[in-house]
Amino acid sequence: MKLPERILRLSTHFQPKSLSSKLHNRQYVDFRKQLEKGSALDSSTHAVKLLYDEEYRDELARSPQFPLQEVISNFPLRDLAIDIGSGSGWISYLLSRHFDRVISIEPSSNAIAIAKDHFLAPSFGRIEWRCDYAEKQLHNLDSNVPILVTSSVVLSHLRDDAAKKVLAALDENSLEGSQFLLTEAWGDDVMKPMWRVRTRDWWRASLPNCQIDFFGPNSVGRKNEHLGLLAIRN
Repeated sequence: MKLPERILRLSTHFQPKSLSSKLHNRQYVDFRKQLEKGSALDSSTHAVKLLYDEEYRDELARSPQFPLQEVISNFPLRDLAIDIGSGSGWISYLLSRHFDRVISIEPSSNAIAIAKDHFLAPSFGRIEWRCDYAEKQLHNLDSNVPILVTSSVVLSHLRDDAAKKVLAALDENSLEGSQFLLTEAWGDDVMKPMWRVRTRDWWRASLPNCQIDFFGPNSVGRKNEHLGLLAIRN
């Protein structure tokens, strides 16, 4: 392994979780300030369209890497859905239109504040906002029925040890028939700054009680890197 690659792997592996969380929250602090100014917004950006463009959100929820609408239509229950790393809340909002209860887990209080400010539909009241790490909240699940869980490009930004804790909490605390729709990277073993592509074997070992469908298409411009998998709890 060449020296630069070694340095990259070490820097990614040993990056403090607290630093990652601070950077994540800082992004939402800056975004919230832009939203408050209003006139400074670029309506064509992904982050802004997620808040204001219903058609754009619905299109994303039918995309090949995140077929949320299809998964919801095939999921037999409507009791509980969980959104891991909910960000500005657009997935939680979509889930709240179909489920009686949604738990939205997001470590950034600023992201939660943005979500509460911008999604005012009546169904939004079904969402329980939890400002915390997913691995902690998942150990406190009180559901006695199978659940639907989503994450969209969340675990791919985490170190292996942090991602494994989240997946272990899912695997251990969900019932048979639960489904995890994860828009996360899989393929060849690749590590980049703040981006991790993991092999099929890694995912299978991290979710030992699940059957996994690696359906995701190739990421644009990235050979042997895919986004999207569906794990069903056995």
